[in-house]
This record gives sequence, C-alpha cells and structure tokens, in this order.
Amino acid sequence: MAGRLRIHFGVADVARLRVASGPDVLWETANSMHMLQTRRGAVLFDGWRQESRRRLGAPARMLITLNPAIGSFPDFLTPTTGLSDFEAGLDLMLSTPRARLRIELGELTVPARMRQWVRAVADTEPGAIRELGRLYRAYHRTAVLPAWSTVVAEVSAERQRLAQAYLRGGSEAVLTQLAGPGGWRPPVLELPYPWDRDLFLDGRGLVVLPSYFCWKHPCTLLDPELPPVLVYPLRLRHPVPFGAGRAHGDEPLGAMIGPTRAAVLRALEVPYSTSDLARRAGTSVPSASQHATVLRRAGLITTERKQGTAVHSLTPLGAAMLASQTP
Repeated sequence: MAGRLRIHFGVADVARLRVASGPDVLWETANSMHMLQTRRGAVLFDGWRQESRRRLGAPARMLITLNPAIGSFPDFLTPTTGLSDFEAGLDLMLSTPRARLRIELGELTVPARMRQWVRAVADTEPGAIRELGRLYRAYHRTAVLPAWSTVVAEVSAERQRLAQAYLRGGSEAVLTQLAGPGGWRPPVLELPYPWDRDLFLDGRGLVVLPSYFCWKHPCTLLDPELPPVLVYPLRLRHPVPFGAGRAHGDEPLGAMIGPTRAAVLRALEVPYSTSDLARRAGTSVPSASQHATVLRRAGLITTERKQGTAVHSLTPLGAAMLASQTP
C-alpha cells in the first residue's frame, strides 16, 4: 500500500530551499537502472529500454544486484546533488568508507551467486572496487549517455517552470508547485511515497532535484543525517528519440578522440556556451573548456565571443566527422 513522505520545514528551511543547477548524473544513472528492470512508462521508455538491454547484456545484472527496482537502494550510489561530471561523481562513490558500505550493502537481499562479490565491494577490496567502476562506466556509456541530451533539456525545462513559480511567490510557491493542490500545508510538504516516512530538515534546508528517469513518486536518501535532497519525477517529458543518443555510432569516434571528447563534439550539433556544453555533454565546465580547446586546435570547432560569453560551434570538418559516424 502506498504511503506518504512528510517533509517538515522550519522557517530557515523554507529560506534555504534551492533547486539543483541541472540533472545529477549518478541519480539519473541509479533511477535509470530502476526503469530498466520494470515495464513502467512504456510510451516514454520502451525504445530506450529495449536498446539498452540489448547492448548491456549480462554484466548489468551485477549492478542491478546493488540497485533493485523495488524497495530502497543504498545511499552511496548517489553521493552528489546536481553534478553532471560522471567521473567526478564516480570517484566519490568508489571512495565511500568501508564502514558505510558494510552497513548499506548489508541491508540488501542479494542472490546467492552475487554474495561473494557484494561482500568484496563492502570490504572495499581493490579488485571489486575496480570492477564496480568498470561496470558503472560501461552502463553509463551504454544506457545513460545516449539519453543525456534529452535528460538535460527536459530537466532544464522543469527548472524554468520552478523559476517562474519562484518569481510569482517565492519558495512557498515552488513547494506548492512540487506537491500539487493540498500537498504543501506549512510547515509540512506531503508527497506520495512507497511507505510512510517523516523527514525533519532541522534548519539544513532542502535541495530539489528534478529527475528524468525518476518515476511516479519522489526519492530521498535513507540516512536522515545526510544532507536532505528531494529527487522527484518530471510531470511532463518526452521520450528519448529512438537511437538519438547514437552512442553505438559514436564508438569509433570515441575510440579515436576519447568518449568524453566525442560527447562534447556530438553536443555541438547545436552551438553552445561552455557551461551549456558541459551540461549537454555530461561533464564539468573546466573539462568541457579543455576538450573544446583541443577540438578547436584540431579544426573541428570554432569559438566566438558573444556579449562576453564563449560560444562554440562545429566547423565544416567537425560536421563532416560527425556525419561519417552516424549510422
């Protein structure tokens, strides 16, 4: 039976409400694993799901062991809020202290064939941690990166909707927008949830994180001592265009210039500023700037300054290279 999540605000918490600057790559990765294991949202996700399952194969089952679709999943899988740089987030996840891993992984129900590996991860054995990193990179490259431009665009549209609500009525208007009619009854925000739960903010504020792959009800961290975050599903979204990510088509390009640089180049099918490029490519601003410099020196992109902002776009050579990689 469905329950309710009740988030208890103080005056300071309402004042400290903020919306994340963009989608969080590890939250989207975790939520996408849930979608992969179910038949939810057939119209939106079936094309993505079928293609991802076909390309992922058996190794994805090891990750799914750590992140089941039903019930709760370990907090260490989502150590960031609003971070688009996958490698930076992965480094944080893989450096989770052993004591915390043992507690969180010890609460999972694990198939017998996976118990030895899960115990090795919980004990931070180097080989197991390296394997976890390898599996996560492969999953992200195969299932998340092809959808990332859609994720960024849809989350950006939601952030604009929340910004408009804030301009109309401040933080309380945002909370009303999140909960719908009757869901925000100061000082409590009440939302649908898999079970009944109370979260007391105690002056720490709340980060609101719209998520493309989150479905039906919001998510939050299990440990009430961790910084509070509310991850919630978009009300309106479009499906990932079938094959639009073209990660499979970018594999030869990625092998030649590197997967992140290939993603940066692919993102510039439309001109972007450095910060927008970073969000579209799923990397940090300094990383996007560095890759743009290399691509510019190679003659694949050009950079112009418009009203003090660097705007990058493809050269004919860059466009031809991308066209040659499109299946």
